[in-house]
Amino acid sequence: MPICMYTHMCMYIFVSLSLCLSLFMDLIAVDIWCLLGRGKGGRIESKTSLYYYYYYLWLLLPHGMPGGVYTSAEVAKHAVKKDGWLIINNDVYNVSKFYDDHPGGRDVLLNLIGADATDAFEAVQHSDAAKRLLAGLKIGTLAQADAKKYMRLNDVKERQRKATEKTACWLVIANKVYDLTSFTELHPGGREVLLCEAGTDATLAHEKIGHSEQAKEMMKSYVVAELHPDDRRSTTSTAKESLEKNSNSVYTRAKDTSVRDFVLAQIQLMVFLSLGIVAVGFALIYV
Repeated sequence: MPICMYTHMCMYIFVSLSLCLSLFMDLIAVDIWCLLGRGKGGRIESKTSLYYYYYYLWLLLPHGMPGGVYTSAEVAKHAVKKDGWLIINNDVYNVSKFYDDHPGGRDVLLNLIGADATDAFEAVQHSDAAKRLLAGLKIGTLAQADAKKYMRLNDVKERQRKATEKTACWLVIANKVYDLTSFTELHPGGREVLLCEAGTDATLAHEKIGHSEQAKEMMKSYVVAELHPDDRRSTTSTAKESLEKNSNSVYTRAKDTSVRDFVLAQIQLMVFLSLGIVAVGFALIYV
């Protein structure tokens, strides 16, 4: 077989395999990413399905030292746009490549880099797809000395159940665990108000009653731990404030384009399939 023909044959086979791979990636992107990837946590911008597939693969790659252990001081040094790090639930993330793709806007991330963004993250509901994206940005964990202590809600209930003091009061407010045992007798509304909520997540009850900034500041001294991420929920007031703040956002006003995206992706699939068949045909002819 002439060398030029052999070269052409190899080229067409390579093209065929590339197109088949693209077809496979498109199937993955359409049927999994485009349909299951969009969730309650926010709307994904309308782009081609292949873009999201490549982008998801890119997010799975480490963007720092994999498995690294960092102190809060080290994270604080990365409060710069070109190399922005932040902390969420004792994990460290490099978000410097994610600013423009963040559904809530780049400014949200830029205002949080270099610090612990756990409260801001938990204040907004995020879909499973968003959490998978976040996992791809993880570069390490926070050093034990700087890490927050976590408690499960069941542990709070158990601590309350085993307490021997009559005024024992362990409860959760806004994803923080409080030991208010020494405060029950000092509570302006009476100790019964606290004791009836002991051992529970009292966030909603707490939000129904207005509290001064002084009272909120005083409560910080009674925090003993953070509620475990698996037991957390977005607080009503915080979620409401976030919604009002972003009411004029293009992401809030945007219509659901999932059907259109799906149709366009299927057209793209047909094009890839047709090109793949043609490429294979040429390869067979040269063989």
